[in-house]
Amino acid sequence: MDGWNMTGWGWTWMIIVTSLGFLVIAVVARALARDAGAPPARSAEDSALEVLRRRFASGEIDEEEFTRRRAALER
Repeated sequence: MDGWNMTGWGWTWMIIVTSLGFLVIAVVARALARDAGAPPARSAEDSALEVLRRRFASGEIDEEEFTRRRAALER
């Protein structure tokens, strides 16, 4: 025999292994794509301080108010 004759089980296992390989590649690609689009995690304190900085920069609050609120956030 030359080794090229495959029985039904040979074809079945070849299809199963190939399908599993494609499935693993698809799962890894999807996980990488999902992580790439996710914004970095921020704590609530960082986002509150960022809002405070934006309000100060836009002139909604004065320097005294900014300093008082920042001190309260840092406590």
